[in-house]
Amino acid sequence: MVRPCYFAREAASPSLSLIVMTVADLLSVSEEEVLQTGSRGRGNRNPGRMAAIYIARKIAGYPLNEIALYFGFGHYASVSGIVTRCQRAIEIDITRANTINDIAGLIKAKT
Repeated sequence: MVRPCYFAREAASPSLSLIVMTVADLLSVSEEEVLQTGSRGRGNRNPGRMAAIYIARKIAGYPLNEIALYFGFGHYASVSGIVTRCQRAIEIDITRANTINDIAGLIKAKT
């Protein structure tokens, strides 16, 4: 199971834009792609977006409503669903877990 480094939600917390930028850099995609909403439905996966949302919630400690606003969701419950799905994926996919840990380490080094 992944045991990422957790940030205290205070002034030293990374900004959401830093999280998106770091995810985009590590996954070699554009920041716009990470922020892209795409079409509706659970079948539409954007791994970079999912990673950024997961990190914003579980590692940086942002509240669901703030993440929802930043990523363009209509309701914070959508964010909660993504975080849960990403957590499940991390538990069964060591590569994804390592990627999340790598991103978290890079973000921590930048703050």
